[in-house]
Amino acid sequence: MMIKKTKEIAAYLTYSKKLQVLKYAKEYGNNSIAYKFFGVKKSTFYKWKKAYDEHG
Repeated sequence: MMIKKTKEIAAYLTYSKKLQVLKYAKEYGNNSIAYKFFGVKKSTFYKWKKAYDEHG
């Protein structure tokens, strides 16, 4: 079904973006630059980071 595939793709892209932002922050050692560069709100970035740190 097309709707299910679209949701799966959207979920994957969201997950992929989260990892990209977190990887960028780790590589450059600067969280602020990372979330600003990718246009992510500070609170969202730290929510993602906390979840990643706790669950991988």
